[in-house]
Amino acid sequence: MEDLVTVSGETRALGWTHLSDGALLPFADVDCEKIRRFIAPAVAGGEDRERDLLLGRALARVLAHEMYHIFANTSRHTAFGLAKPFYTAYELIGDSFTFHEKDRKLLREGKLKNLISIRERQAHFGGGGGR
Repeated sequence: MEDLVTVSGETRALGWTHLSDGALLPFADVDCEKIRRFIAPAVAGGEDRERDLLLGRALARVLAHEMYHIFANTSRHTAFGLAKPFYTAYELIGDSFTFHEKDRKLLREGKLKNLISIRERQAHFGGGGGR
């Protein structure tokens, strides 16, 4: 987060999930530089280490949002929490910003359910993946 430059008025997405013929693909992009510029006004004046930590937090939250689309198998957004379509810089860097309970349920019932089931079977049969 060195050399912060504040850029106002940008509205392009901070991250996005890929679609093909209307189907969600298991690929997402996060625009690290745009996120860096987006949170710059909220972290300006802070210590370098703290700004870096907050950038990491913001990146993780944008990625979590995109992973929500993939694992819940939905392109829709909700009104609350990490599944909503727009954030403030303070939401991305704040101490607490999570999925709404309804969205957590959707995640557990979507593609994530299949991944959890596979991991449980692997653990049961001793095939938990290599080290």
